[in-house]
Amino acid sequence: MHRLLLVSIISTFAITPGVARAQGYATDKGSISLGGTAGFSSSKTDIGDTSSPRITVFSIAPRALFFVAPGLAVGGEASFGRVSSEGDATTQYGLGPAINYYFGHDDRAWYPFVGASVRFSHISGDGQLGVDFRELRASAGLLFLLSRSVGINSEFFVSRMHTTLESPVTLEELDSNTTSFGLAIGIAAFIF
Repeated sequence: MHRLLLVSIISTFAITPGVARAQGYATDKGSISLGGTAGFSSSKTDIGDTSSPRITVFSIAPRALFFVAPGLAVGGEASFGRVSSEGDATTQYGLGPAINYYFGHDDRAWYPFVGASVRFSHISGDGQLGVDFRELRASAGLLFLLSRSVGINSEFFVSRMHTTLESPVTLEELDSNTTSFGLAIGIAAFIF
């Protein structure tokens, strides 16, 4: 799993030097986007037939993307979050590949976009054992350029986190699936 992540990131940056033409606008082939988002989400987890209390998450997610075609960017993103529920708090961090598609292939002030990512994450709390999980995330939003190379992102997202836990009572494995919906706002700088 970690090898796939490493190969994805290395492959993305290995094709960067092969771009021979100048880019005309922020989302043109060969451009690079550096930025990220800060977000808030609220979710509920179902483990087997039992539901948990509501969970609140504040997170930041730095992102680096390379445009392999006009509007199509691939790269990676990291995540760091603070998760709280009924007075308890945990820390979450992760890393994984990402892809975004920006609609509109010319020099303009705004670009609607859709995106997807896979994050391999770890979550732990004070005095608790850590848990590794996989998060699949899909988003749709709008990039508004403040200048030719700096923009504001706003995106709605849905994510699905999955892990397998061992029940302390029955010692059997239970699948844990968490679905989250949220809004994230961020900034992006384009190099072209």
